[in-house]
Amino acid sequence: MRNLPYQPGTIDEVAMRVVQYAETKGPTHLVIAVNGQVFVAAHQQPLFADVIRRAEEVVLDGISVFLATRALRDSHAHRVQGVELVTRICKCADAYSQRVMLLGGRPGAGEKTKALLAKTCPNLIVDVHCPPFGFERTEEGLETVRESIRDFAPDILFVAFGAPKQELFMDQHIRPMNVPVAMAVGGSFEMISGMVRRAPAWMQAIGMEWLFRAILEPRRLLWRYVYTNTVFIWLFLCERFSRPTNA
Repeated sequence: MRNLPYQPGTIDEVAMRVVQYAETKGPTHLVIAVNGQVFVAAHQQPLFADVIRRAEEVVLDGISVFLATRALRDSHAHRVQGVELVTRICKCADAYSQRVMLLGGRPGAGEKTKALLAKTCPNLIVDVHCPPFGFERTEEGLETVRESIRDFAPDILFVAFGAPKQELFMDQHIRPMNVPVAMAVGGSFEMISGMVRRAPAWMQAIGMEWLFRAILEPRRLLWRYVYTNTVFIWLFLCERFSRPTNA
């Protein structure tokens, strides 16, 4: 946790920073939301960890990463949930009539999110592209995605391929295209569009949304959460008790 780079600020401050950067039309600005699963994967995959270290905007998404950062490093750190950040960025970008592209997600999730944004952020110019599974395995598949991005020329690109695929894709393929902002968003389209139920507000407030999702999809998620939570706790304890006693 001590080596995890992150940028301080509330969700509103982060969203405004992202939108203002998109207005500059500068080199690609990567936004990555880190939760326990992402942290553990980065610990095990040096290439993934390097992408996170070089990202311009890293936020504390998961409750485990947030609490660990507060305990070990910064008692004033803010939790910035990725799904909420996506909607907050869109609301801020609406004031600038920015161009937003929704890339990936389950079939139909991007289109449903676009329809919702048309009601809540009417000034946004939104495009959707959902490539087939495994598109990245062929140069033709990659070029089709790159061409769709070039043709639309987004100010902000939300990439929903799941970690670490989405982060590695952004670093390798989006940076060279100079898209102003690219953010890894995982399953955000499904949650925003209502395709996947979100936990009740009280569960979100206490950081137990992961448990709600595991109950809904036990075969897909239960073992993943058990494994990543166990590894994360071990990493936290190792770091906690390796710190100097006067730290």
